[in-house]
Amino acid sequence: MICIDERRGTAAASDVVITMGCGDTCPVFPGKRYLDWQLEDPAGLVAELLG
Repeated sequence: MICIDERRGTAAASDVVITMGCGDTCPVFPGKRYLDWQLEDPAGLVAELLG
């Protein structure tokens, strides 16, 4: 997982910014296309179930 707060340069240089449906407020970069992927929180799952 890449936190936008830690990688502002990466998000700012991208054409599309993907959010993960976690409900956190993310910075807005004008002119970017945003997609919200409603992903289930993997916390507590075993690695075999994530692949």
